[in-house]
Amino acid sequence: MNKDKQKKKIGIIGFPLGHSLSPDMHNHIYKTLSFDSYYDRWEIEEKNLSTEFEKITQGNFLGANVTVPYKEKIIPFLDFLNEESKITGAVNTIAKQNDKLVGFNTDIFGIESCLNNQFGDTNLNNVVLIGSGGAARAALYVLLNKGIDNLTIINRTKSNVEKMLKRFSKFDCNYEILNFSDKNEVKIKSIESELIINTTTFGMKGSGMELISPIDQDCISGKSVIFDLVYNPRITKLMSMAISKNADIIEGIDMLVYQASKSIELWTGLTPSFEEMKNKCLELLKK
Repeated sequence: MNKDKQKKKIGIIGFPLGHSLSPDMHNHIYKTLSFDSYYDRWEIEEKNLSTEFEKITQGNFLGANVTVPYKEKIIPFLDFLNEESKITGAVNTIAKQNDKLVGFNTDIFGIESCLNNQFGDTNLNNVVLIGSGGAARAALYVLLNKGIDNLTIINRTKSNVEKMLKRFSKFDCNYEILNFSDKNEVKIKSIESELIINTTTFGMKGSGMELISPIDQDCISGKSVIFDLVYNPRITKLMSMAISKNADIIEGIDMLVYQASKSIELWTGLTPSFEEMKNKCLELLKK
């Protein structure tokens, strides 16, 4: 593709990226902001990550978003991490500042904004967190800063959760780790919870798990808020089950837009319109 060489290079790094709305959303918003840049899709296999990353970050590179499976694996290639990225050990945004590559975690801003919209300053007693990857770390950081009392983490591999929890040892919180196969305990903890957050790719388009929910329908009660970070499709299997139980939902699309807007501020110094970006995403999803 022959793009204008003078345009600033921005894009998304991940694999696979077929489901991503980010390129179309970002390029639309740069036009509305009159910012001369092109947001690319850098789908890179892990074996090529080092060489491709070096190529991408040359010349007019301004920054990048980072998604699955590279939020942790990208860190060795960066010069600095901001405080939130250091604590979480996960980067979803890279910005070139003074010719240095700096890692940020704007997922934190995205999750925090969504939870503040839903709960305000209300203290959360019981939360279920599903997953242990980069997005789970961002969610855990936000939850612990909000001051939750009891947290249940559901994940395939217990050691991955324990590794994640070590990063947050200074926080005071009661933890319980469950496997997806612990059906009865998962049900009890989920029904008791005020909030269930899915940070896995269960339900995501292109994941091979599009029609799968990380928890069963009988784990959802009408009093739990269900927050699914998956945004494509807009209504996942998990969210569909939540709606059928009259539970409140927080859409992954809101999280996507909030974290993207924070990335754009880091790269351009401009603040995009949340509504404009969300409407563009909804239009893209309909296609």
